[in-house]
Amino acid sequence: MKKEGNYMKILEISEGKAYYNKLNERYSVIDITSEDIEELIKIVFVDEVEIDVLSEENAVNNPVEKIIYEQLSLELNKVIDKKESIIKEIDDEFKSASEKYTVKDEVVE
Repeated sequence: MKKEGNYMKILEISEGKAYYNKLNERYSVIDITSEDIEELIKIVFVDEVEIDVLSEENAVNNPVEKIIYEQLSLELNKVIDKKESIIKEIDDEFKSASEKYTVKDEVVE
């Protein structure tokens, strides 16, 4: 994956084409699979990521690529925005389950 500063660029627009980056390789968004999307979500949770923004200067020429890129960008940005609250929710749930099911040492006299 491309690293821009301290960020990994997971979605990228270059020369009018839309790409996703995974395992240091760039792929067309047309070829993305559900497993690739799952991998991108995992990356969001372990790294700081960057997504290119669509604009007139940074456009995607193929309408199909553009739609796929827009939807990927929208959904991945939702995950990025909620990342901290999702992690906190998981941590709280784990803590609650851990407290509930931890066997406390009892002293027998």
